[in-house]
Amino acid sequence: GATVQGRFVLRRNERPVAASLTVQATSGKAALFFLPVSTPSHQAVQCTVVTLPTAGTLWQVDDLELKLPPLRITRPGTVVRNAACGLLFLSFDGGWGLDYADFTYGVAQVPQMSSDKQHAMVTAVVTVDVTFEDVLPTLLTFANATVSEGGASVPIHVNVSNLREYMVTLSLGSLPTMGTLLHNG
Repeated sequence: GATVQGRFVLRRNERPVAASLTVQATSGKAALFFLPVSTPSHQAVQCTVVTLPTAGTLWQVDDLELKLPPLRITRPGTVVRNAACGLLFLSFDGGWGLDYADFTYGVAQVPQMSSDKQHAMVTAVVTVDVTFEDVLPTLLTFANATVSEGGASVPIHVNVSNLREYMVTLSLGSLPTMGTLLHNG
């Protein structure tokens, strides 16, 4: 019989790395992001959503080109189905702020054979900062009024649209020379 000689290098199976991540999202718009996972031993990995976000929703993305509709993740322990570990995040309606939400994900090596034991999971935290879309308030109408000599006052009407969490400040170029300027808040 033939004899085969050679050297075999056995590579130690190193644990995958899960890194913390801050996702930048805009209120009311879905943000596609990828969990930062690396595998020193280049083994296949599996990402899992360990805890649900504290606010907003996470969605599975089966097709990274978004040709298929995403599926909402409703349970902790949900396995991310795409190999790139891509997810969609969507804030609750009108929700925004720094550290708006966070959740924990984990990564583990995929067992090579069905007889292999499950590998330990490494976890990290994803923080989501949600900015409010800059839709500035719009001054629609401004009726300038004067005060008559007879002492009768004429109100100033202001109509502002697109108010969400904004404080609107109005300033007058000059005060009336006669009479009093009153505020009816």
